[in-house]
Amino acid sequence: MKGAESKDLLTERNILLTFLKGKVQEKKKAELNNPNLYQEIKKVCELRAKHMVPGLPHQYIFMLKCCLSPACVHPFCKSNAHLNNSDDFWYPDGPSLDFFPFPTPDPDRPYGNTEGTECSGFCAGHYMKPSKLISYVKSPGQLSEAIPPSQVLLKAYKSCARFSSDVFINAIAKEVLIKPENVKMWFRLLEIVEDNRRKGAIKAAATRKAKKDPSGC
Repeated sequence: MKGAESKDLLTERNILLTFLKGKVQEKKKAELNNPNLYQEIKKVCELRAKHMVPGLPHQYIFMLKCCLSPACVHPFCKSNAHLNNSDDFWYPDGPSLDFFPFPTPDPDRPYGNTEGTECSGFCAGHYMKPSKLISYVKSPGQLSEAIPPSQVLLKAYKSCARFSSDVFINAIAKEVLIKPENVKMWFRLLEIVEDNRRKGAIKAAATRKAKKDPSGC
């Protein structure tokens, strides 16, 4: 079952994709053929960009914050322009919205510790609990450059994972707070994903070639 189809929704979707990913000539054509819809999409996307909180890894975190500017097209910003944007909090008496709780290593429970933690034996370290993290951060945006552990592992894998030494594995393990054997597991997983993508690209190329020339000649 494909479900219901709507010509209007399909048209809107196609123009949105053209606005986001289309070539210059394609965008001009879409704006010429559907000026009102194109301008509405443009207005929404510009508002999103204006309210997007900078410095966050958008692949994982999507966060918007009202600018409270009287010139903004958003009705909430217009009607509350007299307020101070810095007075917004996550919850009553909580941290400012400028604070984002990125995972942060706990200096009291570091990597390689063998005593004083809830772990038995070798400890790969811990991240701070929310209550401690809030008191630890002194200024808004202090953690805006944090990189998700999965991205650290991906970057390390692309650099030299296939030829990595135990020293390299241990360094990455300490950076992302997991055990060395888990780093190796991640690298094996990324290698499988890479191989599958390569095989998929080869298969797709063969399929395209077969469609162009069904005779196989």
